[in-house]
Amino acid sequence: SPSTGAFVKGMVTVNYVVSGDYIKNVTLMLDNKTINSTFNSQNFADGSHVLKLLVTNEAGTTNTTSEYIYVLNTPPSVSITSPSSNAKLNGTVTISFSVSGDHVNSVWLYIDSMGFNVTGMTSYTFNTTGLPDGNHTIKVVASNFAGSSSSTVTITTNNQALASAKEQNLIGNMVAQAYYIGLPIGLVVGLLIGVAIGYVLKGRKKGGVKPWQEPPKESTEEKKE
Repeated sequence: SPSTGAFVKGMVTVNYVVSGDYIKNVTLMLDNKTINSTFNSQNFADGSHVLKLLVTNEAGTTNTTSEYIYVLNTPPSVSITSPSSNAKLNGTVTISFSVSGDHVNSVWLYIDSMGFNVTGMTSYTFNTTGLPDGNHTIKVVASNFAGSSSSTVTITTNNQALASAKEQNLIGNMVAQAYYIGLPIGLVVGLLIGVAIGYVLKGRKKGGVKPWQEPPKESTEEKKE
């Protein structure tokens, strides 16, 4: 071990078995550089490397076996590009992020304690109306064999306050519309009432019958001669 194609990081121990007679020398090499059976992979760049085992006998014959391994000591880098920290959000928003690095195997987006698998994605759409108004944390975590890294921003949601303001504006608009619609109607009604009163007063001056009074009844008594 390690087996061919294996990922390694940090301190690596190479285990091997040698058989045969009159073995004189056993050498381990990584990319033609001699190493001990336990070596620090951080002394080598991330990427593919050739691990060799050379066995030489007393006759000077050397047998070689080799395999490749993949050194990976660097976690991915991740950055949230939108929204910015301390942004005030409402409704549906798009969370954008970038991830770079070798052999990234998982990317997760967290909004407070809610997690979403966004591996292979660069953005995620989320409806903030499901969150209470106030401060919330958005975090993106990217991982590979070497480890994980994350990026975090704090945002503020204000959906309820915005809805209340819209409701108040709606009520205000309705009152204003009712006022402007009711004003001309009131003027017309007032004008009609004024005309009716004028007509009644005119009838009084001519001795006419008051519209709201019954006409005088004729007397039923017979005149005495």
